[in-house]
Amino acid sequence: MITMVNQIVDNCPGQDDREQVITTAETHLHKFWARPMKNAIIAHLHEGGEGLSDTAQEVIRRLEARRQKAG
Repeated sequence: MITMVNQIVDNCPGQDDREQVITTAETHLHKFWARPMKNAIIAHLHEGGEGLSDTAQEVIRRLEARRQKAG
């Protein structure tokens, strides 16, 4: 999953706009990843996020924030 998140981030359109990449990647994970995958990658981030790029870490933080906001 770590590789997958990094690849999603690396292949998002608008690589010159970090905010756009984060938004696009977070939306992708929200829409297309199963709940167990989301839980696992969020847990990995809480354990230090080893192997995740800085941008991928921010994507996961925002994914978690969206989930918390939704209740």
